[in-house]
Amino acid sequence: MSMAGQRVLVVGASSGIGLATAEAFGTAGATVTMASRGGPKLELAAEQLGARSAALNVWSGVQI
Repeated sequence: MSMAGQRVLVVGASSGIGLATAEAFGTAGATVTMASRGGPKLELAAEQLGARSAALNVWSGVQI
């Protein structure tokens, strides 16, 4: 199934089912936004998938 041109948000994407889901959507051609509470772990996961990453601390009003 092609997901080309689709945008997907995957939460819990730093490991487990969330990471596998992000990888599957990316492989299918979707633009994937990965979100997780674990900043460094999420950055590593995005790196492993060959994606660009940026950390955002949602607990900090300064970064939002």
